[in-house]
Amino acid sequence: MTSSSSSARPRKRKETRGGPRPGSGRKPLTRERAIELAVERVAGESLLLRDRGIAFLEETELSPRRRLLLGERVKERTEGPWLARVLAKTCVQQIGRFAGQPLKLEPFEQRFVNDATTFDDAGRYIYSTSVLGVPRKNGKTTLAGGVSVVKASPADGEGKPIVIHAAGSREQAGPLNDTTYDFIMGSPLLSSIFAAYKTDISCPVNGGRITRVAGDGKMNHGLNPYFVVADELFAWLTPRQKENWNALTTADGARDDALFWVITTAGWDLASVLGELYRRALSSPAMRRDRKMGDGGFVVRDESLRLLVHWYGIGPETRLDDVAAFKRANPASWRSRARIEEDLRKATLDEGTKRRLYGNQWTSASEAWIPGDRWRELEDARAVREGFEGAPRAVGVDASLSHDTTAIGEALELEDGRIAVRSTVWSVRREAPAHRYVAGKQIPLGEVEQAVRELETTGGVTAIGYDPRYFNRSAQALDEEGFVVVNYEPQARSTWDAIQGFYNLVAAGGIVHDGDPVLAAHLDATAGTKTDRGWKLSKLRMTAPIDAVIAVILAVDLVVSGASAQPWVGWGEDDEEAEE
Repeated sequence: MTSSSSSARPRKRKETRGGPRPGSGRKPLTRERAIELAVERVAGESLLLRDRGIAFLEETELSPRRRLLLGERVKERTEGPWLARVLAKTCVQQIGRFAGQPLKLEPFEQRFVNDATTFDDAGRYIYSTSVLGVPRKNGKTTLAGGVSVVKASPADGEGKPIVIHAAGSREQAGPLNDTTYDFIMGSPLLSSIFAAYKTDISCPVNGGRITRVAGDGKMNHGLNPYFVVADELFAWLTPRQKENWNALTTADGARDDALFWVITTAGWDLASVLGELYRRALSSPAMRRDRKMGDGGFVVRDESLRLLVHWYGIGPETRLDDVAAFKRANPASWRSRARIEEDLRKATLDEGTKRRLYGNQWTSASEAWIPGDRWRELEDARAVREGFEGAPRAVGVDASLSHDTTAIGEALELEDGRIAVRSTVWSVRREAPAHRYVAGKQIPLGEVEQAVRELETTGGVTAIGYDPRYFNRSAQALDEEGFVVVNYEPQARSTWDAIQGFYNLVAAGGIVHDGDPVLAAHLDATAGTKTDRGWKLSKLRMTAPIDAVIAVILAVDLVVSGASAQPWVGWGEDDEEAEE
């Protein structure tokens, strides 16, 4: 018989980092009973669904996190190893060399999944947002498709889990959805609990659903996701796509612990959704560089932000022929050095595209006009400095009244035949690359005119080439002072020829510069499209100016053509800048 003093003694509860352990004070559950409880919770009164759910869970086991939440004592604090076992048992690959083989995680995938599914003693996921950034063809889609199936299945134990495949467009979401569909249709175990169609996948056993979304974010605010995969986030650039991101990342109000995964390759616009996420990761105190993941590789495990990032990539100084460095950035076993070398030899891709797609490096262009490596090869600061000392030069001007930048380009021919260039840039925006920042909303063109006059007194100006928009009146004033001025209409044949001539000189090593980062930034922001008339230049991003490039091109053309000996070509019509 138990004494009264013994029965009155209070039981001490064990506290944990996340609060009292779920189920503490109760008799520990067996694994079998945890499975029964999980199925009863989601299958309701349907005996058929309960039987199917129990049969499925006997094969896969219930998630260790869910078992903890149900009161079972578990040692694991990550779902990673369990997920690997379930994927290998349920998912059969359908494409390529791995067709017919079970889905087995690569070591880099296992590390990411281990981190991304870490949970605390209360069963709460440590990270709500997890980013896996790797070059293309490293298995991102296959991994995300497999995990999506498990998260939508009874194995996770969530009631009516909604899994969302999100992309910048519905077409872009197709490959991930197709991979998930193939896993289900290729597995008797999965097809016994899922009803799969190309555009809709459901799991009657637990009310789960896998769906794809894209486009207008306003349409997605009513969703209640449990697991979201954002595919190739670098391409989410439009206002509608950004709203889609906002909708998906704030739509989990009824879920205790939703997960948001990003699987992506690097982009070219750091002002984009992915760019902001990337910059936040780099500034995190938890950021740790890891050269085993490439010269630009790093890991962020920021528990305060609930942000995890595994980023594999080359660095800005990695040479295009450094196959070993590219291999470190491509962790998948099938991405051999031989295959990477083959990809880097493709003549149809420019350098920027190769660095981004095969090296996962952020570039400044979706299709760079002049590769950054090529421009850096042309640097010779001493030759430029000595060449411009007291020497006459041609000047190009590309002006703007507000919002953008105004630039002066200078060019002259050196004794060795190379053409030296440099620039001066004004801006009203502090974030824009420039040499001189102007207070207010407009760049005073009188200051630009005066800068040209000063060049005349310090070395001489042979000719001034200009785009007539916004600089027409200034050019007329300089002409009246005796300067030789040449009008470059944007669509004139002479302008197209000037652009092509500059490109040819760069390719042949006929241009030299002093390494000015402002000019380099403007060049990095310049996209080039080859047309029947020649190169058409444009901005890669609306906020990134390219005026210094245009100004330098005009100056170089004046040197090549000897325009100082040509007659004045007349005035264009005055233009007024349209309000944005």
